[in-house]
Amino acid sequence: MTLLPELGRSATPERIVVLDWSLAETILALGRLPLGMAQPAEYSHWENVPQLPSAILDVGLATQPNLEFMQSLEPDLILLDERQSANLRHRLDRIAKVVSITVYNGDGQPLAAAEEATRTLGGLLGAETAAQALLADVHDMAAGCRARLDSATGQKVLCVIPQDERHVWIADRNGLVSNVIERLGLKNAWHGSSSLWGFTQVGIEALAAYEDALMLIGRFTSKSADEIDSSPIWRALPPVRAGRTASLPRFWYFGAIPTAMRLMPLITDGTLSARRG
Repeated sequence: MTLLPELGRSATPERIVVLDWSLAETILALGRLPLGMAQPAEYSHWENVPQLPSAILDVGLATQPNLEFMQSLEPDLILLDERQSANLRHRLDRIAKVVSITVYNGDGQPLAAAEEATRTLGGLLGAETAAQALLADVHDMAAGCRARLDSATGQKVLCVIPQDERHVWIADRNGLVSNVIERLGLKNAWHGSSSLWGFTQVGIEALAAYEDALMLIGRFTSKSADEIDSSPIWRALPPVRAGRTASLPRFWYFGAIPTAMRLMPLITDGTLSARRG
């Protein structure tokens, strides 16, 4: 859902503060540099994301931004997620125009929502051509990856991120990772519980039933990876025992179209590697 204020047709926002990372990476991909962003250093900490320009100012936490500093920046537009809007909008409205755009709402379609967010932001920022080009790029990338995966069409895939020796986060049907898996012609094998953000914590014993799935293993920390690798239960899981696994880098998984474009080749390469065993 997108809530758009009356910005005026003659005024294209130039001084933009963005509190949501999925929106931040989208406007950057559209060629617009935000004035300020929530926790830019933490975003850049994730592997496989582009380094942010040093000119972007840190406005504090996404949920508790520095309102005085934001006001001093004199922005003409503030972008945030709708859930942030519920607690912050009445205060942010005193600083600048506010637009809330939601990619993750638990409906299982964040990739489609991210595409719509791209169109919305393109129109809002006078970057319609760049938005169309970005969406064409993600379409072409998906088509290229599907072609590489032609022999694996319909392959069941689990994407997990170890947390400790007994638990993993698993990509469920509500998340961007699941949407990307399906967009590439694969099948997300997980049919258990789901969460708003698309990753659900489960005990590793819950994975024992997925005998015919490949497993793509993301890394949260090196410690969690080492802990789970030493678990006898983990080593006994059918995909692990058979060597039908592949490692993924420590990727950011709650993004929008730029994140989807980074995930597509990772999932493609991982799937082909896991199939080779």
